[in-house]
Amino acid sequence: MKTPFFQSLASPRFAPTFIASLLSLVLLVLTAGCATFGIVPAAREDGREGRNYAMLVRAWDKKAGGIAVVFNYRVNGGSWKEMPGTLRGDLYEGIVPGAELPAGTLEYYALMKNHKGEDVNSGTVRVRILSFAEAKAKAAAAYAARLSDGGTPPEFIYNETAVFALAVSGSPAPAEAYCMVSSGGVTARLTPASASSPYTASLNAPLSGRSLSWQWFARWNDPEFGDIEVAFPAAPRSAPVLDQAALESRVRADFGAALLPSGAAGGTWLNPPVVRAELRYTPLLARLSAGNRRVELVLNAG
Repeated sequence: MKTPFFQSLASPRFAPTFIASLLSLVLLVLTAGCATFGIVPAAREDGREGRNYAMLVRAWDKKAGGIAVVFNYRVNGGSWKEMPGTLRGDLYEGIVPGAELPAGTLEYYALMKNHKGEDVNSGTVRVRILSFAEAKAKAAAAYAARLSDGGTPPEFIYNETAVFALAVSGSPAPAEAYCMVSSGGVTARLTPASASSPYTASLNAPLSGRSLSWQWFARWNDPEFGDIEVAFPAAPRSAPVLDQAALESRVRADFGAALLPSGAAGGTWLNPPVVRAELRYTPLLARLSAGNRRVELVLNAG
């Protein structure tokens, strides 16, 4: 029988999330639907030095014929200034001129009088005003957040091609991507074989050295900041290379730990007992094995 939707949400597994969501919904209804009057900030985005900044609040009074909103603001801890708000759509807006905005911090709040003649305050909002360099660094961080590992293995085998993979989410795609790989003091720049995510680059066998160090780079032509190049991972990542001796040792060790019982032994006094076991492979064994996973051992009476 199917469990009703709300009953499943209220189960112990989902109870904390369900209760938090329910409380948020109740609060939203109380403030926006039932409150007679109020004024709340509607935006907290960073600004840019030398550019106009729009202060926004949502204000309402169900018992008043009209609302007058006044903004108060200051920059970098200076003197407070005042300007009237303008209704645009369902928000009240106040524009701080870019000429008044160096890099730093903008603080503002808005006031209105309700139908009782009382002052209602939105509470103070603090936003960053970014310099060009800070805004470019923020854009670079946003590009870097789109990069992730595309399936590069944690180790390589000396006689197999090493493949490095980079996943890039979102759009637009980078204008260029490449992988820097180092081994034994020699560094090579690898061009990906694919033109879209996931990007893959290969280093042909045989592989020399005991490890490979790799790092991807992606470059975007940003419409505002020009070329922005970011790296993944942030620091080069190292992965071991298994030579023939190390590979044979690993395979023996992994096979020795892979044989595990898969159930109770069968059989009777008259029939030979059967012991069943499974080979639970590591990723390395799964790649190198012929595929056999089950072993049956029949014990005959001597």
